[in-house]
Parts: sequence; C-alpha cells; structure tokens
Amino acid sequence: MARRIAFWGGLLFVGLVVGFICLRGYGSTLPVEHSATGSALIAAPPAAVYSIVTTAERASEWRPGVTHVTSLGTQSGRFRWTEDGEWGPITFEVLDFEASRRFVTMVVDHPDFGGTWTWTFEPAEGGTRVTIVENGEVYDPLFRVFTHHGNAAGTIEAVLTALQAFAGGR
Repeated sequence: MARRIAFWGGLLFVGLVVGFICLRGYGSTLPVEHSATGSALIAAPPAAVYSIVTTAERASEWRPGVTHVTSLGTQSGRFRWTEDGEWGPITFEVLDFEASRRFVTMVVDHPDFGGTWTWTFEPAEGGTRVTIVENGEVYDPLFRVFTHHGNAAGTIEAVLTALQAFAGGR
C-alpha cells in the first residue's frame, strides 16, 4: 500500500513539474507587450475627476489594493511616487499631462511588469468620460500566460469601478 501511494504521489509530482515547465515554455512564446482599454462615465466634471486621479497621495483613498502612497518628488524633471499594496511597492512616474484632459504614467523598475497608462478625461453628458489605455509588458512567461488568456483589462475595470464609487458614476 505504501509503495502504491509513493508511486502515485511521485507521478503526480512529476506531472505538476512537467505542467509547470510546459506553461513557462508556452508563456515564453507569447508577446511581452499587450494593450488593454477601459472606459467609464464618472458623474463629476473633468477637473474634479482629473484632480482625484492625479493627486498621487490620495490613491489609497479610492484605488483598490493601494494601502499607502509615498511621494518621491521630482526626479529628472518628472514627478514620482511609490504605491504600496497587494502587488508590493510599485513606483510610478508621470510621463506627460494636459490639465483636466490627459495624464500618462509609467511603472518604473518593477521586476514582473511595466508599461504605461494613458488616462483621458472628456466632458460628457452627466459628467466625464474617463478612458484608460494600458500599453503593458509582462516579463515573467508564466504570468504572461495568465495575462494573455485572462482579462488583461481587469485592473483597469477595477480602477474605473472604484473611481466611479469614489467620485460618482453610472
């Protein structure tokens, strides 16, 4: 009986290892880059919504998973901050902005992923149409499998839903 359990346990272990290797191998064939987009109507004027989104220190008040924000000031002429939360510390940098209309941020030096988020704020009936375009990169092949076959826009949708709840929305 013990031999039978050891055999099946060993076989299960080998199967898991082979499966893991196959997933990583498959992930290495997928593109590092991806794009995702999401949009929502926020029941507040563009200037108010823009202020919420671009005030980094307020992110922990409304962004899902963000527990603390540390301002890093300006480096090389660009504002940086670090958000602590469920993904660990992530440092962001502002690449470009146009008050109340556009805000572009980039992930700085994260080992697992990177890329930019471009936020646009357009006046709309009843408030502001906020659109986020993610041009992302996933460096780990295993994570690439889940991004490719999962919901690449999931984080965008969660952020927009939280923004609606915080600032108002439909």
